Amino acid sequence: CFVSNENLLSNVNGVINAVYLKCDNLGETVQTGAGAGRLPTASAVVADLVSLARSVDQGSRKALPMGWFNVDNSATLVPISETSARYYLRFTSRDACGVLAKITSVLAENNISIETIIQKNVKDPGKVSIVVITEKTQDCKASKAVDAIDALPEIVEKSQVIRFSH
Repeated sequence: CFVSNENLLSNVNGVINAVYLKCDNLGETVQTGAGAGRLPTASAVVADLVSLARSVDQGSRKALPMGWFNVDNSATLVPISETSARYYLRFTSRDACGVLAKITSVLAENNISIETIIQKNVKDPGKVSIVVITEKTQDCKASKAVDAIDALPEIVEKSQVIRFSH
């Protein structure tokens, strides 16, 4: 996802890995360290997520990986579909009249407000790139709208969706 310049993660560069934590008692913190490389890092992250999922699924009251928190705390997991964020959406379509109107109509039908919209020609003749940055909206609405836009006959590539961090 994109992060603003004010976010602590925006200061992480190069091959440094970072984890952003927002805690009730600690506030915001970023833990950083040298990266181990793409595959070892991915393996470690997946192992931690599997361990976390098993602990939650089994109702474990033991400390979860690295002692971050216990299952018996008051925090609840919320499905991402119920969360809200701003989105960067990039559509590639045939260069034809009315495509932009169709895209904005689908967004309006899903109660998604547009912050910015840009249309540019791409290297391939007859195609355009349409970039939309949305106002804050529910993930489920954004997903539904993107699926509907991708189904339009004028859309020639799978849309790119990037969520903005708050």
